[in-house]
Amino acid sequence: MSIRDRHGIQPDSELRIIEADADLYLAEIDGKVVVKIGSRFDCEHLIPEGFQVSAHGDGYAVWEKI
Repeated sequence: MSIRDRHGIQPDSELRIIEADADLYLAEIDGKVVVKIGSRFDCEHLIPEGFQVSAHGDGYAVWEKI
C-alpha cells in the first residue's frame, strides 16, 4: 500500500504489460512502478532502466522508478 500511495496509483492508472507467460506476469504502472507476479526469476533484463527493487518475496517483486 505504501508504494501505491507514494506514487499515486489508482484503479484507473495506466497499465502496460511487459510480459505475460505461464510463470511470469510483469507490468508497468503509470511509468512509475513495475510489478512481477510468478515463479520465474530471470526477468531483470525486462525491467526498464531507472528502476530499483523496493519489495520482493515468494512469487512477487516490485520495482520503483528512481
